[in-house]
Parts: sequence; C-alpha cells; structure tokens
Amino acid sequence: MNKKKLKGIGVDVVDVERFRTIKGASRSRLLARAFTPRELAYSKQRGNAAEYLAGTFAAKEAAFKAAGGSHFLNYEIRRDKKGKPQVWQKGKRKKSVLVTISHGKGYALAVAVSVSWD
Repeated sequence: MNKKKLKGIGVDVVDVERFRTIKGASRSRLLARAFTPRELAYSKQRGNAAEYLAGTFAAKEAAFKAAGGSHFLNYEIRRDKKGKPQVWQKGKRKKSVLVTISHGKGYALAVAVSVSWD
C-alpha cells in the first residue's frame, strides 16, 4: 500500500494593490520576471487581473517554498476546468505539490504542500 509522506509546506501572502499600482516599464519588468507567458495570457482574460496575478504569485512562491527547485519561474500555476489551481514545472504537472489560493481584504494567500509516495 502506498502512503503519502509530507515533504514540505509553503505559504505566501501578497498585497493585491501591488499589482494594481505598478505602471509602465516597471510593470513590464516585474511581470516578465514573475510570470510565464501562459499565466500572463490567462490574467488578461480575467476581469480581476490584479487579484489573479497576486494569487498566482503567492501560489508560485508557496510551491517553491514547499518543493524547492532551482528557480521561481520554473513553476507555473494553471487552472483545471473547474478553476482549481495546479502546479506545473517545465511543462509537466507536478502532482506531488498541492496548492490552494484564497483572497480577502486586498490580500491573496496561498498554501502549498509537497508530498511523496512510499
């Protein structure tokens, strides 16, 4: 019987206003350094792009803290058909990392858990 084993936990909180107020070249540099082209394209489809970006940033940071890795941009947050966030790494779904995102009062919070199967 396979048992799950906890490997790591990560949490991050992001101020949504940070993504609303950055303008011009500074915004372009931040977005290019923090998000994949797929994440940026999805955010443009959203009516609440700042909240989406803040939540995605928090989820990537939490996943990085939980699972480690070589670089923050190696992680990508995608949504399944129901909108549930999933962690992807280098084009493959990382099923060993589970993530959840919550928003409230101007902040986005994400928690990630990394597990292994024995």
